[in-house]
Amino acid sequence: MKIRHFIFLVILLLFPITAQAYVTTDELTSPEALINYNYSSVTADHVQQVKAENSNREYKSERSSRKPWWRKVWEYIDFSTDDGHLLQHDIHPGYTWKDW
Repeated sequence: MKIRHFIFLVILLLFPITAQAYVTTDELTSPEALINYNYSSVTADHVQQVKAENSNREYKSERSSRKPWWRKVWEYIDFSTDDGHLLQHDIHPGYTWKDW
């Protein structure tokens, strides 16, 4: 009986019990975690937007919240400027009143 206890003890020492870490999907996909994993802030914004779309919420990034009027006019004239709505709207071939 003593040899069984010794074998059991050796097995326990050779194969330690691993620690179980509990990490949720929300924690892994938070903007801070994504930036810490060397993703860009645009990628973090896109992940937050997809999460908001899946839960039927509206998401607006901080880049698109406040702009002067002249910046909006310039973005309307020049197609190449970054308007802060990257991946946040449907692409249409022309302008509509909803673009403002």
